[in-house]
Amino acid sequence: MKLHSPSLVVAFKDLSHFRRQILAHNAIRILKNSTDANGLSKEEIATIKLYVSCFFLYIPLNEALRSEQYEQIKPWFPYLKLFHNAIYKLPERAGVHCRLVSGNIKIDLYQVDSFVTWVSNKTERLFISIKVI
Repeated sequence: MKLHSPSLVVAFKDLSHFRRQILAHNAIRILKNSTDANGLSKEEIATIKLYVSCFFLYIPLNEALRSEQYEQIKPWFPYLKLFHNAIYKLPERAGVHCRLVSGNIKIDLYQVDSFVTWVSNKTERLFISIKVI
């Protein structure tokens, strides 16, 4: 059964005008240069790339999710559905996966079949490396 995924335009319709404009500009740039061997559409590629590279998306989205307030999370539902569908099309890969996080961060790490290391430097950036077994 094929599930219908919303388009990026629909996914951003409930966000503020300013945020929609910035995300649309970045999405158009990403869509032009996207190709994939895993069966992802250009919109699905843009959905993932926007989350990992555009702070206008991931900061407010993560803040809404951490708030656990339905009214703050609800505008993000269409985007989350598109993101979820895109992520699950990607093949699983063992290896080292990294993410750079800025700011003052309290970390709760859970050991789930992986090794987690972190290094902090004087600019208060945190480099987290997770080796998945």
